[in-house]
Amino acid sequence: MLIRVIVLALLFIGFLHPDASVAIERPFNASQYEDATAARPYTEVTSPAQQIEFLDSRSRALGFRQPPSGVDPFQPDRGTRGPRRPPVGFQAEWITDSDTGLATAKVDTTLPLLMFGTPPPLVKLGFAYTDLFAAESLGLPDDLYEYSIGLAWVRPINDRWTARAMLGVGFATDNQNTSSDAWQFRGGVFAIYERSERLKWTLGAFATGRDDLPVIPAVGAVWQPNPCIRFDLLFPQPKVNCLISDDGSRQQWAFFGAGINGTTWAYEQPGMIDDRLTYKDLRIVIGWESRPSASAGMPFALGKTMRVELGYAFSRELEFENETRVEDLDDGLMLGISTKF
Repeated sequence: MLIRVIVLALLFIGFLHPDASVAIERPFNASQYEDATAARPYTEVTSPAQQIEFLDSRSRALGFRQPPSGVDPFQPDRGTRGPRRPPVGFQAEWITDSDTGLATAKVDTTLPLLMFGTPPPLVKLGFAYTDLFAAESLGLPDDLYEYSIGLAWVRPINDRWTARAMLGVGFATDNQNTSSDAWQFRGGVFAIYERSERLKWTLGAFATGRDDLPVIPAVGAVWQPNPCIRFDLLFPQPKVNCLISDDGSRQQWAFFGAGINGTTWAYEQPGMIDDRLTYKDLRIVIGWESRPSASAGMPFALGKTMRVELGYAFSRELEFENETRVEDLDDGLMLGISTKF
């Protein structure tokens, strides 16, 4: 089940060479900013919490204050080499128990709409493939796909308040059921209040596209009492981050967190019956993240990032729309890797 995902992972990691840390011909390299920001509460995949990160981490990367005079925050703070190109992100995740397993590979890129000012709106294009292994009696497809496009916009209101909005659609399917069941609306509105340089509050809500949790609040705070520890006390995925080392060019972080995860797909049952399937779980994770260090006066730094996390997934379920039934799954182990360049 893992062969296709492992091959994809190796292909993308093979691009990680020194010349890959480059700028692009636009003022906002969103994908790289996400991993360089000092407050990064979520992982970016397709779950509800991961949708928040697409918007939240990028606005954090902008910073809530203007950079020093003469400093362009949208250009790398080091020399660049090689051709300029859009940022690319890749993620892979495996969840398995004694009877079922999911292996997911995702790739995305983010582009700005420069004609609308600075910071510009961001358009994100993504594709995800899930290899599902389950009992044959459930009548589930082996292959599930998701095609997505999203638009996010961040706007500072004053020195303390920042507003953001997100609108997107996804097409999640087994490629057999391509009816309206496969379309999902995703969007949200959020406000950030910077109480101080060390404390920021978040308030908002968003539509997830999932059947079980169509709308979910996004509330909490990010508190960084010192440069070596950061508390992302944000529902639905709180996390504690500890700085392990910083050699001036790269930072190494360890983290511990928890949260919810899940996705809904349209699929075709045996007998050509259209249905919708929702996978969901709760999880606790520990992990390691490597990202570039930011120069003085800069809220972020461009460059390669890498993250590895291990987790324990519980309260796992498969929910079916037409049959109004739920299949309980055993607790499982989770392994995730991601990179951006």
